[in-house]
Amino acid sequence: MPLRSLILIACFTFAGLFSAGAQQRIPEDPGTVVGKLDNGMTYYVRHNANPKGCADFYIVHNVGALQEEDNQNGLAHFLEHMAFNGIKHYPQKGLFDFLAKEGVRFGYNINAYTSRNETVYNLSNIPLVRESFVDSVMLVLHDWSCDILCEQDALDAERGVISEEWRRSDNQRSRMAASQTSLVYHGAKHTKRSVLGTYEIINNFKREEILDFYHKWYRPDLQAIVVVGDFEPAQMVARIKRMFSDIPATKNPVPKEVYPVPELKEPLFENLIDPDIKFQTLKVIHRLPYPSAPERSTEGFWKQHFTKQVVTAVVAERMMKASKRSDSPVSSAVLVTQPSVADFYTAMFTLSAKNDKLLEETLRFYTREIKRVLDHGFTKDEFYVAKVKAARRNRLDRDLYEADVTNEMLVNVCKEHFLRSRALASPIELHDIQKTIMNDITYEEASACLFEMFADSEKIYSYNIGVSKKDKLPSVERMKEIIAQVQTETLEPEYITYKKVELDMDAPAGRIVKTSKIKGVAGEQWTLSNGAKVYWMPCEQVKSATHLVMDLRFGTGYRALRQDKIAESKAATSYMMRNMGFASNTASDIAGSPLCSGVQVAFNFDKEYSGINVSSSAKDVEAAFKMVRNYLVRPYFDTEKNLAKYRSDNLRLLGREIGSSQKFSREQNKVRYDNHPWAVYVDSAAVTALDMNMVREVYDRAFGNPSEMEVFICSDLERDEIAALVEKHIAAIPGSSDVYEKSTVAPFLPAYQGKTKLDKTYPLLSAPKADVEVQFLAKVKEQQKINVTYDILDYIMTQRCVNRIREERGGTYYVRFFSERCGGNGLRTSTIIFQTRPQMLDVLLQDAQELMDALSEDGPLDVEMENAVKYLVKARGEKKQKNANMLKARLDERRGFIKDGIPYKFDYEKIARKITAKDVRNLARAVNNGNMLISVYREQ
Repeated sequence: MPLRSLILIACFTFAGLFSAGAQQRIPEDPGTVVGKLDNGMTYYVRHNANPKGCADFYIVHNVGALQEEDNQNGLAHFLEHMAFNGIKHYPQKGLFDFLAKEGVRFGYNINAYTSRNETVYNLSNIPLVRESFVDSVMLVLHDWSCDILCEQDALDAERGVISEEWRRSDNQRSRMAASQTSLVYHGAKHTKRSVLGTYEIINNFKREEILDFYHKWYRPDLQAIVVVGDFEPAQMVARIKRMFSDIPATKNPVPKEVYPVPELKEPLFENLIDPDIKFQTLKVIHRLPYPSAPERSTEGFWKQHFTKQVVTAVVAERMMKASKRSDSPVSSAVLVTQPSVADFYTAMFTLSAKNDKLLEETLRFYTREIKRVLDHGFTKDEFYVAKVKAARRNRLDRDLYEADVTNEMLVNVCKEHFLRSRALASPIELHDIQKTIMNDITYEEASACLFEMFADSEKIYSYNIGVSKKDKLPSVERMKEIIAQVQTETLEPEYITYKKVELDMDAPAGRIVKTSKIKGVAGEQWTLSNGAKVYWMPCEQVKSATHLVMDLRFGTGYRALRQDKIAESKAATSYMMRNMGFASNTASDIAGSPLCSGVQVAFNFDKEYSGINVSSSAKDVEAAFKMVRNYLVRPYFDTEKNLAKYRSDNLRLLGREIGSSQKFSREQNKVRYDNHPWAVYVDSAAVTALDMNMVREVYDRAFGNPSEMEVFICSDLERDEIAALVEKHIAAIPGSSDVYEKSTVAPFLPAYQGKTKLDKTYPLLSAPKADVEVQFLAKVKEQQKINVTYDILDYIMTQRCVNRIREERGGTYYVRFFSERCGGNGLRTSTIIFQTRPQMLDVLLQDAQELMDALSEDGPLDVEMENAVKYLVKARGEKKQKNANMLKARLDERRGFIKDGIPYKFDYEKIARKITAKDVRNLARAVNNGNMLISVYREQ
């Protein structure tokens, strides 16, 4: 019987299985209290003590930009902004001042978002300090529900901020995303509602127009209160009933319309052309039905979802392999399948043509490979590997523990239940159900789903290309002709075969030759027989999927580069990081191996260090050690053929004209690092010269000498178990006989002097804009008090910049002041970043300097100090609680202390409360009197 007939038979079986699954409802979380007030408002209340003493407060509106009239385009989002600019009980911006007194910060704990479908406001990580404060927080939600003032002065002041948000989004990526949405929702109202709206409406709408939207759609029957945190649920329910029952139900409410997306009667062909695009891609989008509302609370919903993920993994791997053929017209082929809200699934292929002469062949390539997999299906080996990859991608290869369940996770469960009828399930129970569902998906079900996804789906074809090359595009008639031609071809199957990954190696173990205590850290330092040093740092048992984290650090980094061939060495590291395997197994072989599924391995290569980061479950801890040993003893960088493809792909990329922002970034780095030799960029000559010998040499330079290796291990497993594995695998790694010269190049650090300005103007591609970065460079003593003082400085300067540059001037949507270490020598940068319209640039640059000068001269106000300390102490406590069950966070803290002297065991609050306004002023003065780099990128 032909495969197509077998698949069609399987489709009926597949549909039947899903129908049966759809009858099995996912149990509701008994810990979540859900109810509805008489006025129609829904509420969800859930206890969670992670973190302790805090709660998250949300108000969810089942209303978004789709409810706008034509003259209101953008006003749903504008209204969201107005909720922070004056409500009944907190006029103007009094809300921020009130909450700041308890360490609650705008943009961090106070936020909101608007989409086409919903508007959500949140107050997160709110300290439950006293009953009256909790009542006040609930009063904020009450006012957001029905008492946003929208005063004329506040509306007019906010126009500038939202205009800058609109400007910020007017870039190639955002425009293409919007155009892609218009494709996916072809013919629907969604294409006429951009959320941000238009510049004209933002700056010219009348107050009554936004109030019309507000009074029409912000109403109890379309709202839900969600409160999750460390409290008694019955008391919180009583509080909700007391505080929200007085909101009147809307009389004769306007029904909320459903905005269906028209069915595509035939494939849609529509190209996306943008002046910023420097590449040429073909996107093919398959639109798939989304389960109905009743199905979304069932196991069948998740079975459909995960089966699509498995099929996606199979087809994505096929496409990637096909793109590597020497005769392939594409340099890459990527597939992503995801839901588009609750309207449908989209399976989207993105295929990058090697050049603009191969656009037709790119379509032919795609059509052939899809036909090939539909004609012949896939093997069971491909299916099983795809299941492993899909399980890892969805984190179903590990357990979920109570300590992993955050307020945000629980809020999302409630939000999805209210907005999209998803199951109101316990995250842990749902995770266990999902693991079982993933495990039970059969080869036959996946085969049937393949046909549903790529044969029976609605199809959209779209080339994405720059304006200058639009004449290279094939016509719609030609595209249809190519598709029809391929359908007549007879294609041979091209199944992917996978090697069985073997981790065992025959070699004698090494040994620990010296043991000593680690100063200031619980644990031991072991010196191994091969010269490596291991820092074993035990911890109490954690309730987490991860029971071992291990970081291997080599003091090489950029010093491992061939100093006479920096660019070529950088090209080698880029290739190496993407293609790391071992023992003739490719990265893809390893990712799909059940033996390796419980281990996460990531390579990194930066200025200071070369490293390998590893984490594993308890049962896979020896596999983690074996994999590390394999990577270091038997590294594999794929085939010469794969390297040749890397060269050709990168030569094509380097042959393109780089964009204005990339040109500016390169200029900026030259100035910032004073033309440091390591700042060189990879060019065509470097890529052309790259060969496998260079890849191996750079790898050996970076990772080949165990005597330069330091291994940091944090685990709740027994010391003797870890020590035995270290001796068996890490100490067994042989030393390298090759000795490479050490680099004598000066450290790769910011090196600008005095006051330096880089100001470049480029041709206007979209809306006029100026990106600004003002960076201060200072050297200060490394100590606990200075570290905390920097935190206070960052808080106060960010707030002053927001108040002046964003709120008072309306000159930007986003502005921030932040400080960062540059190595371990006390050198730090402090940076102000924002984007604005060119005509505001000089004023805002002057503002930035005046704000820094004022803090340097006069220091902070008492209220600024109080708010900063309150927030920072609160944030530090929250971070400590969050990290308590995370081994990686513990390892990072202890390694930072061992290597760089960065303290982690100290009383942050005690130090913060002893810091004075004078201390902050003195630090601000040191920063302000240091070196400065002003970078201005303009398009006008």
